[in-house]
Amino acid sequence: MNGIGRGKALEGTRACGIVAAVLACALCIGLMGCAAASNGSSQSSEGTGGQMENANIVDAAYVKAEPRAFTLVDVRTPSEFSEGHIPGAVNISYSASPCTADTVGEEQEALYLAAGIEHDTPLVLYCRTGVRAKAAADILRDAGFSDVKVYEGSWVDWTADAQNPIEK
Repeated sequence: MNGIGRGKALEGTRACGIVAAVLACALCIGLMGCAAASNGSSQSSEGTGGQMENANIVDAAYVKAEPRAFTLVDVRTPSEFSEGHIPGAVNISYSASPCTADTVGEEQEALYLAAGIEHDTPLVLYCRTGVRAKAAADILRDAGFSDVKVYEGSWVDWTADAQNPIEK
């Protein structure tokens, strides 16, 4: 193979690697979306592959308690958040981070720290059904956040009670 042919082969190899990385990321995001979309009700405490202890699961009564002794984080997309959220929640989208297992924890940690949320800040995470919240909680715990809980019923549970306030 001449020098030109070898150069084109290397370019093709690089392109294949980039395409493979993009496809892997798309698959990961698709699987997260499928898991959330296929479940219209709350998940068991084993919904993300890791098993959460019951002490890390909270309900609507815990979220409603005043004064809140925790930061409430909505991990849904900004679009979902803008359609309505639990009053007082901050939006730090779990999907805001690229799908790379090696860096997702560091990237999520950076998003929380940039929002002024320190490692020792008590957190309650929620999403639509609890699936993304549980995944984000596992990542945050691995990144050194010490007090992370999940509102298991999440948005579906919150909106099922017409008495619960919704902020837009």
